[in-house]
Amino acid sequence: MSHFVFNLFASSCFVTAILALVLGFIILLKAKKEKSYKLYLAWFWMSFAVFLWALSLGFTAMASSSIQALLWQRVLYIATDLIPIFFFNFCLIFARNPSREHRRVLTVGELVAVLFLPLIFSTYFIENIGHRTSFGYWPIQTGVLYPFFLAYFVFYVAYSFFLLLKSLRQSKGLYKRQTLFVIYGALIGFIGGSTNFLLDFNLKNFYPVGNFFVALYVILVAYAMFKYHLFDSKLILTQLIVGFVSILLFIDIFFSASLTICGLKIIILLLFLYLGYSLVRSVLKEIKRRKQLEKLTAELEKANEELKRVDKSKTEFLSMASHQLRTPLTIVKGYISMLLEKSYGKLSKEQEKALKSVFQSNERLIAIVNDLLNISRIELGKFKLSPHPTDIVSVLKSCYEEMKEKTKKKGLKFTLKLPAAPLPKMQIDELKIRQVVLNLIDNAIKYTNKGEIVLGLQLPPQKENSILIFIKDTGEGLTSQERRSIFESFVRGSAGWRFFTEGVGLGLYVSKKYIELHHGKIWAESEGRGKGSTFYVELPISENIS
Repeated sequence: MSHFVFNLFASSCFVTAILALVLGFIILLKAKKEKSYKLYLAWFWMSFAVFLWALSLGFTAMASSSIQALLWQRVLYIATDLIPIFFFNFCLIFARNPSREHRRVLTVGELVAVLFLPLIFSTYFIENIGHRTSFGYWPIQTGVLYPFFLAYFVFYVAYSFFLLLKSLRQSKGLYKRQTLFVIYGALIGFIGGSTNFLLDFNLKNFYPVGNFFVALYVILVAYAMFKYHLFDSKLILTQLIVGFVSILLFIDIFFSASLTICGLKIIILLLFLYLGYSLVRSVLKEIKRRKQLEKLTAELEKANEELKRVDKSKTEFLSMASHQLRTPLTIVKGYISMLLEKSYGKLSKEQEKALKSVFQSNERLIAIVNDLLNISRIELGKFKLSPHPTDIVSVLKSCYEEMKEKTKKKGLKFTLKLPAAPLPKMQIDELKIRQVVLNLIDNAIKYTNKGEIVLGLQLPPQKENSILIFIKDTGEGLTSQERRSIFESFVRGSAGWRFFTEGVGLGLYVSKKYIELHHGKIWAESEGRGKGSTFYVELPISENIS
């Protein structure tokens, strides 16, 4: 049983060593092609130190004499001396933008590591080595410098984790996930590897399980590379698998029982190398496409940000221009009113007719400017509603009375349909809802030459907490395309250009924005051209708005 445990431990050491070395060399080869070569190079040296540590630990477990064990123990402590400073250097680069203070700490650590290297071969470090009942040969007496070595090891490993945790708090997205996996992997590896130190304090029956944890550390970091694209993970993992299996197939050739089997194994190896090469090439192509896609995505995001900036500038310009336009238009309106009221003397019929035409045009301009100003305020997030408890039935009755004369002049029948049961008051901005309803009725009048218009209110089925306002007409109707686009800004139906050429396509867009601010919905339905249309406004009864 003891012999089996020793072989299992030594085998796991060598597997860890091979994994660390292959991974390190793959990254080193890739470092030549990358801008962040310093990070790749730092990881290579860390991988090499782990390789040396695992290899010497495996040979220590297999040592048949104290001399062999002492030699490999000293190689083991050379790796142990290098690991914390290499790891600290890697964390400095990985954490990005290290300070001068951190660089000084790195320099001091490098000097300390170099000073320890020759002392590892003296009795100041390891005084005696002996046979352990549960493990074989291991140091049984350490020298006077050993506690200082432990202090150096603990300080730089702890400082490295401090840098990673600090970077984790400041990071986000993909980089944050990478940092988390580096922390988890390193934590498992160092806690496991540090259990080997306990043997140095003459704990005779303690089994050094550290190596298994270091192997898990290599696997965990490899997983992080695969899942979160650390060091172009997919390519590296593919190369690692192909390289590792190729080495195993090559070694297996030397254990062939006959030339025939040897030749067959060579053919299998060559076939695998060809397939592995094809696999690596396909992964390279995929990575290239991914990088191109990432580049295009970044450019698209940049263009999108620029569009947002331009759109905001446009909205701000509209807001400013609307403010500037409204003042002179209001002044013009005032003077025309005074002229029509004969404040400056009598007018001829031709003059009065012309001034009335100018007054109406000025009113349309004021309405357009007000719509533009409201749109800009809404898009800038500066538009505020003024909600208060309102009787929606009274609002619709008021709209009906105001538009009744206009429908009569055009020869249209105008009907108001209200529910018999009383409705509770609603928290709405009465002026804005009134403006929406008047706008919808006005549109129905403009695009209906004969027939009727119905203004109605009902409770929608299966929605107990809402009311539904509808304006139905027998006018020109809407196509399916017009129904989808009619509520967009500066969009008008084709009938609009024939019946009412002076509109700009803002009324329904503003209406939609007002209803959305009330957490409601507005839409249109029509069976097609010449078959009339119905506009619906759905509003929540008990919704609190601000």
